[in-house]
Amino acid sequence: MRKLILLLSVATTIAANAAPAYTVKTLAQLAIYPQSSAAAQVVPDNESRIAAEVTARIESIPARVGQSVRKGDVLVKMDQRQYKLALEQANNQVELLSNRYKLAQSQFESAKALHASQFISAQLLDQRRTELAVVDSELKIARSAAAQARLALDKTILRAPFAGSVKDRLVGEGELAAPGQPIIALVEFARNELRARVSNRDIAELKAAKALSFQQGGQVHPVKIVRISPAVEPRAQTREVIFKADTELVSGSTGELVWASIKPYLPAAYLQQRDRQSGIWVEEGGKPVFKPVPDAQAGRPVPLSWPLDTVIIDEGRFALTKPSARAAQ
Repeated sequence: MRKLILLLSVATTIAANAAPAYTVKTLAQLAIYPQSSAAAQVVPDNESRIAAEVTARIESIPARVGQSVRKGDVLVKMDQRQYKLALEQANNQVELLSNRYKLAQSQFESAKALHASQFISAQLLDQRRTELAVVDSELKIARSAAAQARLALDKTILRAPFAGSVKDRLVGEGELAAPGQPIIALVEFARNELRARVSNRDIAELKAAKALSFQQGGQVHPVKIVRISPAVEPRAQTREVIFKADTELVSGSTGELVWASIKPYLPAAYLQQRDRQSGIWVEEGGKPVFKPVPDAQAGRPVPLSWPLDTVIIDEGRFALTKPSARAAQ
């Protein structure tokens, strides 16, 4: 009986001193790459308020809110009557002075011939030359005035300066518009940008991330960083980041900017406490080793800079204790 008790005691001692059984996996097998996100919005890089350039009453606004327009499409039609009359008057003045110029030129040529035959004096020839020069100047002024009248008439039709979408109509039909008064708000199609405010501490990780996307309503749009504002918003400690998508994004739409960390993280369940130290059980030289991770936070994935072939103790890690394994120094 005593022998049996002794054998049981020895077996218990051996079992107590034996290292617990465990399984291992590499960090590459266990690593996760957490995603981060930030609210993002598609905003137009070019939004123009198309304004009147002449004073006139608005006859019609063919462009409707939300309508897509091409470059050169008519947005607004204004009352043209007074500008048509002004152009007609200017053209008539040009025609009148053109006829006077022809007459003055003919008289000057005749005067030259008569002066050469000594039928008229040099003074009269100079008079004819001066008359021709005066009419020539008046004709040039009249032609400039006609060009200005044509330009003013053209300005009674407002056209889209680029392809885009009508965001808003700022006046109504029948209103009197003055030069500089905005009439149509137009957003350019080709220059929409995605903007997000990202925490300053995440900027380095964002720049290094390989996969950036704008996610909205189940759709995923790959994006690229265009520029990062150097200014940090004092309260939220964020910086504005501008992105460009490969696909067309609808102006005004909102969603999330999503990116994955390039640094491997170990799931929070692998982080343990031993002697008031946070750490992870790894295998080195065939033995379990408790490696402290001072900056780790309980309940959160653990960022690691270890090689991906680091051997992590998986099943059986909770049974390990420092007396049954050597602690990492």
